Amino acid sequence: MINSKLYEQYGSFVKKDRVNFCVYAPDARYVSVIGDFNSYNKDINPMQKDENGNWNTTIKKALEGQTYKYFPPTAHLLLHNQDKASKPRHQL
Repeated sequence: MINSKLYEQYGSFVKKDRVNFCVYAPDARYVSVIGDFNSYNKDINPMQKDENGNWNTTIKKALEGQTYKYFPPTAHLLLHNQDKASKPRHQL
């Protein structure tokens, strides 16, 4: 059965004083969030992998309206954003 509410689990979720990020990348060895809030530095906001292949992190410096993407880009993101491969893919 396909979960039709994956949008409630994956992506970015703006809270009062932080932003939570989650991406599915079961074969990745390293994932981080890069964006306006960390000068696109892949070493500042690494994500933690859970037992299901989900990578999660919380960033307090991220603000609504800033752009971000995941590093390294996952096949899923490239598939849906092939024409924007080198540009920020999402806006908070």
